[in-house]
Amino acid sequence: MDEVPPDAPEGSYTYTLVKSGPDVPAEEVETPAASVEVMILWDASVLHVSHLTPPRSFYVGEEEGKTFKCDYFIPSEKLGTTRAPIVIADRGGSVAVVLLPRATGTIEIAGQPKITVQQAIETGRAQPCAELSGAYQVPLPSGSKAKIELDGITFQVSAVNAGRVVAGHVQVDTQGLLYTGLSMAVHLGLLAAMAFFMPPLGSTDEDGVSADQQYLIQQYLQAAAEKEMEEKETEQVAENNADNKEGGTGTRAKGEEGSMGDPNSKKSGNRYGVQGPADNPDPHIARQAALRDAAEFGMIGLLNSGAGGDPNAP
Repeated sequence: MDEVPPDAPEGSYTYTLVKSGPDVPAEEVETPAASVEVMILWDASVLHVSHLTPPRSFYVGEEEGKTFKCDYFIPSEKLGTTRAPIVIADRGGSVAVVLLPRATGTIEIAGQPKITVQQAIETGRAQPCAELSGAYQVPLPSGSKAKIELDGITFQVSAVNAGRVVAGHVQVDTQGLLYTGLSMAVHLGLLAAMAFFMPPLGSTDEDGVSADQQYLIQQYLQAAAEKEMEEKETEQVAENNADNKEGGTGTRAKGEEGSMGDPNSKKSGNRYGVQGPADNPDPHIARQAALRDAAEFGMIGLLNSGAGGDPNAP
């Protein structure tokens, strides 16, 4: 590991993990199954990582159709074409990395020294690619890797063993889901049946107003309205016939005008009354008559008369 000078400019160095122990045994984290790891970077930033297990072809670009698609979007301005393969895998499981036109980088074949993309093309190790004009492809056996750079985008392709499934991952019991779905369907059916066959609230005659009661109420209201109209007509006739003369046409009474009460009296809470005839048998008759008129006037009197005068009548 190289030492970084204290005055090194920002961006001229990177950080990395320092190994502090032995390597983890491969059998603990890998399986014998073949896989291809594809990593796409923009300078030092990782944009995309895919593990192709089992190995399959991997395409980038922006063109898609009904029978083909792109695994990762890259604009044609950067790629030089609308769709390009990065990894080509055949049915037998063989894998080849594609060297795009104008691409640079290195290739490390297991058991062989590292070579550049240009050296692979010049020495004949790279064969022309049938899927992209001007591109080459190099077989990538297990344990090999390639680093292809194109206009600031880096493709790192490695032929590795598939990783083991991490312990504690979520497992879905499909058989349990079947029974859960059936139970849910049965319960929903029961709830729907109960809602369908239950009578609506307030649908009985006992909870509402009968037709006879509605007719009786309409008659009471109509009679009250007619009575009020007659009273208004009578008052209107009286107002029209009034002479509008204050005090009438009589003469003023003789003598000094009277007054009510003594302004200097300290008594309070008394009432004013007019002395009636001495032979009045019951002085409370006027008050009772007023209460009776209030009880029998208007709508209250009509309802009482229609119910037979019985306050407990329905």
